[in-house]
Amino acid sequence: MEKKFGVISADGHCRLMHLPFDLWTTRLPRKFQDAAPRVVKSGDGTRQWIVEGRPWSGVGWSGVGRGPVSCYARAGVAEEPEPGIFRAGNARYRCEDMDRDGVDAELVNGPYEQISAIKAPELRVACVRVV
Repeated sequence: MEKKFGVISADGHCRLMHLPFDLWTTRLPRKFQDAAPRVVKSGDGTRQWIVEGRPWSGVGWSGVGRGPVSCYARAGVAEEPEPGIFRAGNARYRCEDMDRDGVDAELVNGPYEQISAIKAPELRVACVRVV
């Protein structure tokens, strides 16, 4: 049986800010838990990824995917349809978006540039394995 695909996206991205907040804290081996990437909320309500006890990535929520160029706003959908659940990092919402956009298959790249900034080599490798 031959499978036919129409549009295949080979350059999808799931930014760090769109990943589940507990991605690494629930999936890394116990020995990495103290240094594991995690999201913390500041007193003013803003969220920040922390890894190895320090802020992680220059890419945060403010300004990214917001304003008049937001692909979510143009499509009439919420970027964060449920608290802490982002369309780009959730299979159900991502598939809905692919169906809406007429995309049959997609290769999604994780936040490997941010993971490469993790100083501890073993933690870095473990984080890649989780993604």
